[in-house]
Amino acid sequence: AEAVKEAVAAKDLEKLAELTGFPVYVGLEGVDVVETKEAFLKLDPNQVFSEEMLVSIEKADTADLAPGMAGFTLMDYDTEGSPSITFGMVDGELRITGINYGY
Repeated sequence: AEAVKEAVAAKDLEKLAELTGFPVYVGLEGVDVVETKEAFLKLDPNQVFSEEMLVSIEKADTADLAPGMAGFTLMDYDTEGSPSITFGMVDGELRITGINYGY
């Protein structure tokens, strides 16, 4: 979770890709599922690291992460509809499985 927070804060698309299991859901308009790291790296960093995403992940509390059906979700739980990053086990390693931009 801390590595995800660091990658988002630095707006480091390469680092975020390294933490991701592919294929991955990315909830950007017109994107949906990204099949490969190469395709992920072609996404617009300004869209991936929206201001709302930056704020939500910055406010996320890594100390109280609790597993859910989809794994762990990193987000600002104090703000309804906040963007989030979900991660869980992929091939025996913790990897990002979804990037959501709120609802």
